[in-house]
This record gives sequence, structure tokens and C-alpha cells, in this order.
Amino acid sequence: MASSSWKPTVVVGIDFGMTCTAVAYSIAPEWARPLCVQSWPGQHHRSQLANKVATQVSYDESDRLTAWGLQCGFEEIATTIEREFKLYLDPGFRDAFAGLPEHHNAVRWYKDYMTSLHDHLDAFFSRTVPDWTQRDVEYLFSTPTTWTSPHLNPMLHSWLVEAGFVNYDNRRLRIAQTEAEAAAVYAAKSSFSAGDVIMVVDAGGATTDINILEIKEHSWERTQLVALNKAEGINVGSTQIDSHAKHLIKQRLRSLNALGDDDEIHWLAEDMLKENNFEGMKCAFDGSRTQMSTIMTVPMGTLPPALRNTPQRITITAHELRTFFDQQIDTMLNCIFAQMSELLREKPVTVKYIVLSGGLGSSKYVRSRLAFQI
Repeated sequence: MASSSWKPTVVVGIDFGMTCTAVAYSIAPEWARPLCVQSWPGQHHRSQLANKVATQVSYDESDRLTAWGLQCGFEEIATTIEREFKLYLDPGFRDAFAGLPEHHNAVRWYKDYMTSLHDHLDAFFSRTVPDWTQRDVEYLFSTPTTWTSPHLNPMLHSWLVEAGFVNYDNRRLRIAQTEAEAAAVYAAKSSFSAGDVIMVVDAGGATTDINILEIKEHSWERTQLVALNKAEGINVGSTQIDSHAKHLIKQRLRSLNALGDDDEIHWLAEDMLKENNFEGMKCAFDGSRTQMSTIMTVPMGTLPPALRNTPQRITITAHELRTFFDQQIDTMLNCIFAQMSELLREKPVTVKYIVLSGGLGSSKYVRSRLAFQI
């Protein structure tokens, strides 16, 4: 058992996301600005660098783990890829979409993913950090702001222990902040001044976290923040846009009498989105009049014989995609205005800056709508 004076000489922060996961680290005694891990298994070229790795795992027909992260989908054997399971780690989470994972499955995928991530990080740091095995290392994790049950943090801690993060006496893990708090601390490192009040809207893949903070002290060495509201997490994110798109495609596949049961139609819709780079189209969406529709050809073999002579296409129009975005943005705006109104009732302050972060927060369309309406 380590003494109470134990101090890390390496701190590794892990941001586990719905679609991607990021890792950053800093080393004593300099404690320089954190560096991102950019080397991941499955990168096809040595020159490729990525600040994030995909949050996904794949299994073979015997339900054995075959790959994780960027490796998924490139195995020679048939596999099933599991992704977007983050929210289901909370056994109390419910949403409106059918065919979603059960809690115990999500936990298994999480532990497999985190075990794979830990093993990769251990190998990476063994190559890049002198005396890695002798270092005192602290792994920092955040929790979704939507988690309200006091039982969830101990559960998360036990899963991470099983994944290997405290395999040695000189390793510690700490679940220190909610994701909203972590995003706020990062945002406060920007060019703000003491006394500024900022709202951080961290809109990611699964949730959007909203935090209003006053910067009491600000320098590179030390930033002191005071929360002016209770951080709120809402189920708004880019994966909800994907879910609406898949639901629309499944409806149109059924209207074409596409072959297969509900599960097969679900995976067909997902494959069609992936093959037509819906992710790229979604990220590039700016709401302009020149925005193109997404046109997808239905694989012939999935159609009844009477429809195989003529190519059958399914279209997601720019208007429909805008509707999917607007549903997320409207919920986000309602929460922002509610948070501001509640703050003004308690304390007459002015929010000087609104900081948008996260995957959905980087969308041009999201930024333009919020800039216009706030």
C-alpha cells in the first residue's frame, strides 16, 4: 500500500467518448503542456497521426475479441463491430431507439476496449518514456455529466481495475471530474482573464455538457474556476443524428420490401451510411442552399427479384439532414437559455464568452445557428 505522500511522475488523461477516445499525458518534473497520443494500431501509414482512436471493438463468430479501435473492419475473418455503447454503461439509461445494447453487453465491450487501450498505452509509453515501468503513473478519467447515481463511479472504477490500469504498485487511477468540468478546465486555459464568466458547451457524440464558470485566477501554472451553475448533461450529440438517419433509411428499405429481418435491415442501413461516407457529409454540413442531398444505391441482392432490374436509390435530402441537426440544436438552445435564466435569477452577471467544444460543437452549422440565436 503506498503512503499518503505518493505523487505521480506521469499523469495520463483518458477521454472516453461515444465515437472516439483521446489520450494526453504530461511528465514530471517539467509538467509541460500535455501531449496527445497519436500512434494507434490499425493506422495504415506510418506518417498518419491521429489525436483520437475510434471507440469500437469487434468479435468473431465465436464471440471472441478480434480487434479494437482503428483495426476494426480490416480483419480477414467475419466480425461484428460494436460501437456507440457509452451511454448504456449506465443501467438506468433509456432512449427511444430500438435494438440497442443491454447494460451487461455494454460493460463487456467497455472492459474489452479499455483492456486493449491499456495494453497499447503500456507498450507505447515503454518505448517513449524513459524508465516507464519504474514511474509513478496516475491515470485520470472523467464521467459523463448525465450520470447521477452515486453507484456508477465505483462501478466504473472496478471495470478499469479489471482492465489493468492498476496492475502494478506504482499505478493509480482517479475518477476526478465530470466531462463538463474537464471541458471547462480545458477551455479556461485559453486567452481569458480573471473575472470573466464563460459558458462551456461541450457537444460531443453522445451528450452535451453545459457549464457556466467564473475565472477567479488565470495563468498557465494555475487556473482557479468557480462553478456558477450545476453542470448539466443532456442527451444531445452527433450520434443522435446518425440514429435519425438510420431510422429514415430503414423506413425506406421496408417500403421497398428489402429482404431480411429487423436486425438485418438495421445493419444494412448502417452499412449504406458508412459506404456512402455519411459521416463526412454530416461533418461538412453547413446548412447552405448549395448543400447536396445524400443519395445511396440499395444493394441489388437485398431487394425482391421484381426490383432488381432497375437500380433502387434512397435519398436523405439536405432539408431532412437539417431537420436532424435542428432537433439537436433546439434542445441545446433550450438548455442554454434555461441555464442563463436560472443564473440571472440568482446572480446578476454577464456571460462574456460561450465556448463550443466537442465533435458536434465543431460543426459549422451548429456554430452558425448558435451565433445567430444567442
